[in-house]
Amino acid sequence: MLHKEYEKTISDHFQNELLVKLLIEQLRPKVYLSLLESGNSRLFLSRIGGTPIVPKGKKSFIESQGNSMSFIGLLNCADLSKYHDELLFPSEGYLMFYCDLKDMESQIVFYEKDKNNLIAFTPVSDESILLENEIVFKQGMSIPPFGSDVYKKEIEIPAYEKGIDIDMIQYMDLERELSGGTDHNILGLPYGLQQDPSYFWAANYLDSDEEIIIEKERNEFYLLLQVNIADDTLGLDIDRVEAMLYFGIHKKDLIQKKFSNTLLVHQI
Repeated sequence: MLHKEYEKTISDHFQNELLVKLLIEQLRPKVYLSLLESGNSRLFLSRIGGTPIVPKGKKSFIESQGNSMSFIGLLNCADLSKYHDELLFPSEGYLMFYCDLKDMESQIVFYEKDKNNLIAFTPVSDESILLENEIVFKQGMSIPPFGSDVYKKEIEIPAYEKGIDIDMIQYMDLERELSGGTDHNILGLPYGLQQDPSYFWAANYLDSDEEIIIEKERNEFYLLLQVNIADDTLGLDIDRVEAMLYFGIHKKDLIQKKFSNTLLVHQI
């Protein structure tokens, strides 16, 4: 959709003119991920699930308790180059996402483009393995999460002591239309029905609970990857409608390729 078409879509969902104005102002470009069932992927294919790639002679990441982490996905940075203008992402290389699905510890690894030294790694049989799905990247738009303070703080309305009243079902319908009906995204604003993950990224990054400092820093974070691991196509036995993983990175770390500083927020 063109930007004007996005604005019309928002207007069609809400009657409150102030809310419509706010949402249009808050629109941010994002890339949503459509998943195609795979099973015999190319080694460097962008994907959710399946098996990771590792340098020759290396093993999969393990977390502190000694249990192997689950491989969440691979982003081939070359696939992303046409979807962002700020050139913050590397133009090539491979981002690998790992997570302990019990303790929600995570590791993110970046490999420079060195195809001759990277091979497939087959996890041991007792790991939680997500079914492999090829990623198809598509351009979309995002709005702040349903629980974001932006709906309470950005506009003062005398008739609404707590800010703008936004209906959850209408919010979900709009967000789905803007993002192609998928829970899997990169860049833009995270989709969610709870608090804005950027608040927790900033709080953890700063190791602080001071609201003023956190609020100042939270806008410096980028959504590196959002995945709903309860998606049926991934094959995990999770009795939830949603189980969101939000990987966020500070702008300066993204520029410097310090992907080990990526932070994970988990919401259900």
